Amino acid sequence: RPVTGVPSRRSPGRSPGGTGTKGRAINAEPAVELRSTDPAWPSVTAVIPTRNRPELLRQAIDAVLGQDYPGALAVIVVVDQPDPDTALPSFPDRPVRVIENSRSPGLAGARNTGTLAASSDLIAFCDDDDVWLAGKLVAQVAALRRHPDAAISTTAIEVDFEGRRSVRRVGS
Repeated sequence: RPVTGVPSRRSPGRSPGGTGTKGRAINAEPAVELRSTDPAWPSVTAVIPTRNRPELLRQAIDAVLGQDYPGALAVIVVVDQPDPDTALPSFPDRPVRVIENSRSPGLAGARNTGTLAASSDLIAFCDDDDVWLAGKLVAQVAALRRHPDAAISTTAIEVDFEGRRSVRRVGS
């Protein structure tokens, strides 16, 4: 059963979905085997699909890398376009890999590509127009730890559109 955590903030705009082989790395970052720095916390890879939105992507990456998560955390950016920007922020202990979507074009294909490329205990999805709020990852993983029979953890989102914010909760 799903459990919930804290919301992320969403800007307007979505990519269409799709399905379809493992992504090809398009930057110099080799695949990284993640090991948790705190054995009580599982390793997490945040998969961020993107297409032609470099400014939003940088904000999403900064929000993921800025999490106060005590376990190992990595980011895989899945680019669904030609000529990707590979000059993205990264921390030594929190790698950012950029790979090409080699599955069906769109959000679902990019998420599947990122999931297949990850080597962590858990996968977290962050769209390129999302900004995770502080504490989001700790809250979600803590909820999973409290409910070991849960398969997933979901959150509400806070939509910010033209200066107006609204919270959308799962199931409402």
